[in-house]
Amino acid sequence: MSSLVLTLTESNVSVTNNTSDVSVAVTVKFTDGWWAAADAGSSMTVTCNGTSKTLKFGAYNIGVNGSKNLGSVKFTGIKHNADGSKSVSASASWTVPFSGGYKVSGSASKTLTKIPRASSISSISGSTLGSAITVNITRLSSDFTHKVTYKLGSITRTYTGQTTSCTFTPPLSDAAQIPKATSASASISVQTYSGSTAVGSAVTKSFSLNVPASVVPSINIPSISRVDHEVPSSWGIYVKGISGANISISGAGIHGSTISTYEISGSYSAKSSSLSIEKLNQPGTNTFTGTVTDSRGRKASATTSITVLDYTPPTVSLKVERCNADGTSNTEGAYVKAIAVYSISSLNGKNSIKSKKIQIQSYTNTAFTSGSAVIMGGALSTDLSYIATITIEDALGKIAATKTNVPNGAVTMNFKSGGQGIAVGKIGEYE
Repeated sequence: MSSLVLTLTESNVSVTNNTSDVSVAVTVKFTDGWWAAADAGSSMTVTCNGTSKTLKFGAYNIGVNGSKNLGSVKFTGIKHNADGSKSVSASASWTVPFSGGYKVSGSASKTLTKIPRASSISSISGSTLGSAITVNITRLSSDFTHKVTYKLGSITRTYTGQTTSCTFTPPLSDAAQIPKATSASASISVQTYSGSTAVGSAVTKSFSLNVPASVVPSINIPSISRVDHEVPSSWGIYVKGISGANISISGAGIHGSTISTYEISGSYSAKSSSLSIEKLNQPGTNTFTGTVTDSRGRKASATTSITVLDYTPPTVSLKVERCNADGTSNTEGAYVKAIAVYSISSLNGKNSIKSKKIQIQSYTNTAFTSGSAVIMGGALSTDLSYIATITIEDALGKIAATKTNVPNGAVTMNFKSGGQGIAVGKIGEYE
């Protein structure tokens, strides 16, 4: 039986347009004793993918049971399916001229090249944890959707049904994947879908993701414990040169970081989390700043202060002169008028005189006040000189003491009793 043999050839595959061109070549074959010849041109209709075109051919001479290639028709821009696949069918028929209506026909089909249709990532905007990240997608068909996958370290999050862009906010807690740095490389993968069918392979793009500057470690206010030494704990104060202090700081990392270094600075300093000060020697405000640095190199600081009260040990001076019982000055008096001047550090009213005493021979006075005279004695010989001593002790146990001489009686010249001694300007004491 005679027929038309159709041969389909694909060309000009366009990924961008999702199209191909198809050429349909037609060959006639006589197998049942027919032959055909013509001097004039002839034509036939060729249909491919639903589109019909006319194939014209010139003079021909086909012998009995012979065959001849009649030519080809090209069909351009045949659209593939959304996923890039496509099959086409072609058919043709020809009524042989001068044959009394003898008709031959044929058909053929071809599966065309599947055009890759995976979408691409055109850009990624945003680069900070806790802020929006937008993935912009270039797709080749409005029917496509996408599965967008975000990866950072061991974290994977997937967003399905995305079209031309996908916006999401990676939480600050993702910084736990970056415990020793302030940025890391994250990735975005986009898999294209036509309905529920994956189209092509996923495309992946890396981008830098940063830990925001606001993510810093935490630090507690420096802890200070007072070391009182001789200072009564009930006073609750720091005293220069006596009190000590122990300072400690503590902090914590954030979102996976750990504390790597501690530092105390200010009035005193240490490259550690604790500092022990035996004696505080700086009066006034003593400031302590604690600083912690975490494994990302981020720092946090906190400051506190104490007041150290200035302190000096007691001071005292003593002035004495001989006098009468009523305090009238008399260089040959049997009494002594003593004037003590002393001072102590008040320490905000906490400090006081614990004890005080003026001692002349066997005479003692503990009731004197600073700058006021007291009369002591009554039987102090004018023939002898005496040592007057004064002692002041404050509530901290610090003592001030001094002594001064109480001269014997004052005369122009004196012969010591027994005639073995003489003194000028005083009573003779020694032979």
